[in-house]
Amino acid sequence: TLGAAGILESIFAIEALIQNCAPGTLNLQQVDSEIALAINMRNQSKNISHVMNNSFGFGGNNACLVFSRIDKQRAEPMQ
Repeated sequence: TLGAAGILESIFAIEALIQNCAPGTLNLQQVDSEIALAINMRNQSKNISHVMNNSFGFGGNNACLVFSRIDKQRAEPMQ
């Protein structure tokens, strides 16, 4: 199930990239003022270029994936 969870997280990350949506934190009612982080309470429309997926498994099986938007004007044709 850890692999399946990582795949689902990748799908959601790519969908956020496609939709330009920074997802909010589910069921967050109030942000702790002691935490010095920008936490989204609700989904926000943003110009997103990169998203990252972190998957941490048992026994040191860890993976971090970064997905990026391709600039079609600057992309090189495949050879």
